[in-house]
Amino acid sequence: MAARTDVEPASQFDQHHVGPRRRQAFALLETAKERGQIRTGVDLGVVVDLIWGSCYIRLLLPHMTGTLTDPA
Repeated sequence: MAARTDVEPASQFDQHHVGPRRRQAFALLETAKERGQIRTGVDLGVVVDLIWGSCYIRLLLPHMTGTLTDPA
């Protein structure tokens, strides 16, 4: 909880956990964009947020039933 309200733990978490992973994802997406696999004009920051948001919600709520691969 301290990482949400205390600047120092939040900064450390961002610097050592979130930041490096976001930069790596952004670099991979930038490479894909340069290869023509992602359209010009796509906001890669938004794409990274969408990917990581999905990952984090699954980590925060592991008891969620169902997966993306469950049959409808």
